[in-house]
Order: sequence, then structure tokens, then C-alpha cells
Amino acid sequence: MKHFALLPHTQVFSLLFRLGVLVSTILFGTPEAQAGCGCTKPPPPPAAVRPNVTYSGQPVTVFHSSLVTGGSYTVTFTTMSGQSMIVSERAVALRDIADGQVKTQLSVIVPPLPLGPTGISVRLANQNEVLTAIPDVDFTIAPQPITIPGQLGDYHFKNFQAAVSRLGVVYLSLDLSNVTDAEIFQARMIGYPLRLSTDTAVFYNTQGYLMQMLNQGIPGLSSVESVDKAKESDILQYARHEFNSYFLAHQERQAHAVDATDPNWHTDGTRHVDHNHLILALTGQLGGGGLPEPGMTRKFELRLTTASLFSAGLLGRDSVDISGAVVTKGDVLSNGAITISDSTAVNGDVTGASVTLRGKGHVKSRGHNNLPGDLLPVYMPQLATDLGSISLTGNQTLTLAPGTYNLSGLILRGNSQLIINNVQEAVTLYVTGNVEVSGAASIRTTATGPEDFSLYVQGNNNVTLVSNGAFYGLLYAPESLLELSGTGDFYGAFVGRAIMVNGDVTVNYDTTSEVVKVKKAKKPKI
Repeated sequence: MKHFALLPHTQVFSLLFRLGVLVSTILFGTPEAQAGCGCTKPPPPPAAVRPNVTYSGQPVTVFHSSLVTGGSYTVTFTTMSGQSMIVSERAVALRDIADGQVKTQLSVIVPPLPLGPTGISVRLANQNEVLTAIPDVDFTIAPQPITIPGQLGDYHFKNFQAAVSRLGVVYLSLDLSNVTDAEIFQARMIGYPLRLSTDTAVFYNTQGYLMQMLNQGIPGLSSVESVDKAKESDILQYARHEFNSYFLAHQERQAHAVDATDPNWHTDGTRHVDHNHLILALTGQLGGGGLPEPGMTRKFELRLTTASLFSAGLLGRDSVDISGAVVTKGDVLSNGAITISDSTAVNGDVTGASVTLRGKGHVKSRGHNNLPGDLLPVYMPQLATDLGSISLTGNQTLTLAPGTYNLSGLILRGNSQLIINNVQEAVTLYVTGNVEVSGAASIRTTATGPEDFSLYVQGNNNVTLVSNGAFYGLLYAPESLLELSGTGDFYGAFVGRAIMVNGDVTVNYDTTSEVVKVKKAKKPKI
């Protein structure tokens, strides 16, 4: 378990959730009507050049009626300063990701050139006549991608320069290949006072797909915190969404393996969408007014902070109520009221709109964290294994192997056991119905790392967990009433609309726990 202070909603740049199998996840995002799921995004429209922005070393494809399959061509890239480089290549006939039609196209690798607007012209090999020309208003060379570290911590990218298109759009490139865990990102530009808005911030990928517009109106998806400083940009926040289907499709379903002859497509004929290599387009005025000048920005420092989403033992969006002889080892957060009753002891920081102590209830400290703000909804992964409803009673036992599963309900009663076999790899459950573990029933994990078992609940379904032994896992149910009780231990982190904890339980989430270990952030060499 990674233990870091939760950033406020107004400081979220990008949020990635860990999937249950191996790496690369995310469960939240736009509804499917907004095409946020895996490789189901709408394709980019037909164009003379695609993508219209990318960085050196990446392919760019030109389309024109004069191109002949198998013909040899020279492609000249010319920057706004007049510097040019020539690349030679043969035209090929491949399916266009725009409409799926086979078309003659010319794909070349962008050569190393200065950032900014760049014109493209195509000639037959050893000929001077220009067959087609792409003006520099239609193509921009972006900077090499910032590799987002997999470790949590603070990162400073000094002397960074972004690209600016002919229309004044600022471009940054991101490589998310190393990100494997649930993380919150905060980013700002020191020395470049760009004023931002979610209405004019867009993510594309290096294929030209529109990956995400930030003004979707989804709770917790994005916002901008204005910074009244002459030498700093505003803080952009974005919750990266719905990445689990992408992982499932490409790692667990062979039909979605990438076609070796054309990486824009899968072997089953469907489109492949690259979620790891993104271009962030920002349109805004500089602090002094006016759009940025086309070309390359001045040098500035890009600051990136990554933290864990599950950074508190208990997070109830609207309220938290703890009573009985409960002991918590970790922080408690809520936008609303927090009530600590009876002999409850909170060994951590308590932050809420109000904190009420009753009886002998006491807390270690108050109000040192930021309020959690909005919580993102849960969207079910399309390609996870559908188990229907799990309902166990009496002495029934069911074992789940590593993987990601969709459930319509999870009910354990009597002496039943759900055994989570997560020694080798993680297990993740997505549930659309009620969750109930009652009586002497239990969810038993074969590994004791809470991050190796995750339970996500969609909608306002009830979630009731009784632990008379030990529960190890992460539970995220942003619209649910979450009730924890019993006489045992809960190891992990628990997020709900409202949380009620009672009985004689211990909720363990702190840096001294024998089980919930902390992985300290390591600063990479940059």
C-alpha cells in the first residue's frame, strides 16, 4: 500500500487506477457514448495528414489521390525557420483507420527537427514536382514525451520546452507506459504563465485519436485551479479514465493482439488505439495577454507530483460515522460530517466539514488533509470475465484465480468463503449489485498485500462487510453506503459515499503496519 497525502480535487492532473491483472488500468471515465472504453473510441476523421501533431521518431501518414502503391517518394519536412529534412519511403495500400477502407498511403518517421509548425511536401523519387503539400498550419512537431514515472513522488523537469502550433496551441507529449498503480497527478509550469480552461484542454494520441475532452461534466474528471502568479501556469487536473478494457483486450484476449503488418489494427480486424503515448493540447493566453508565439516555448520547469488515490484508511464523500470499540490506524476524510463515538480511537488525522466527538471517542489530530472533493464514478470493463452473481451460503467455498471479473452481486452468508488466489497476480472485482459478507462468512486472500485485491462497486448499492478475522483489500464504492463491522481487522483502504464502522474492529492503514507496507517514492534520473 502506498501512503501519500491525497491531493485535493482542484489539484488532480491525471488519475490512473491499477487493474487487477499485472499492470496498466483504470476504471473510471466517460460513458461509453463518449467512447472512453479501450479501443472503442471513434476513429479520427479522414485527413490529408495524420496525426496533425506528433514528435520526432513517430510515424506520420500522408494521403493523396496521386499516390501509387509501391511507388517511391521523398517527403520533405520544413520548419517555420526554413530548416528542412528529407525522408524517403514507398507508398503502401492499407486500411485507413478513419473509415476502414483500403487506401494508398505514405507513412514516414518524423525526422529530428525543431519544435513547432512544420510543412510537409511529397515528391516522386528523383523528381522536383510537388505532388501534395501540407501547410505548417496543419502539422506541428511536438516535444519528446515526458516519461511518467511509475513511482510516487515529486518530479521536476527543468529546462523543458513545449511546442506551439501556428494557431497558438501548446503541445506536450506524455509516455504513460511505466504507470502501473492507482495514482493522482498534479502538474504545473513554473516560468510559463499559461492561463488554462478545461474547455480548451484536449488529449490526443500519436495516431490522431481524440482521447479525451476535459469539459465532459463528469464529477471529478477535470478542473483548473487558477494561480495568481505572474510566472506560473494554472494547475490542470484530469482523472485518466477507463483503461481496464484496453488492458484486458490486449493482454487477455488474443483476438485483440495488434496486427504485426499494421499496428493501427488488431488481428480480429478491429481498430487498435494506443493509450500510452498521448499529446496534451492546451489553448490559453499567457499571463500578459495574447496567445503563445508559434514555434518553441521558452524554457520552464514542469513540476509533476504523483500520489495514491487510496491515501486514507476511510474516505466517506458525504459522511463518516464510527462507533463502538473501533481502532483506526490511518486518516479519515469526508466532505461532510465525521462522528467519532463511544471508545473509538482514530490514530491518524481526521478532516471533514465538521468533526464531532462523543463519549470517549478521540482522535490523534484534526484537519491536516484537504477535503476529498468529487469522486469519480465506476464504469464496468467490457471485456472482463462475467461471473454473474456470486451467492454462497452454509459451508460453500469458491476460489477465484488471478484476473478481472464483472459481478451482478456478491453475497456471502453462513460459514461460506470466497478465496482470492492473488499470490502470483492481483484479483479485481467490479460489482453492479449489492455486496454483503455477513455472519461467519469471509473473503480470504492468499496474499496479504491490500493492493493485490480490489473491489469496485457501481451505483448506490449497499456494501456490508463483517470481518471476524482479517480482510485485506482496497474497496471503492463512491455511491454506496459502506458498513464495516465485526471483531476482526480490515487491512487496506475504503472509499464510499458514506461510511459506517462499528463493533470491535481495527482498520489498518498506516506506515507502521506489519502488513500494509509503504513503498517510498524514488526520484528517477531526469
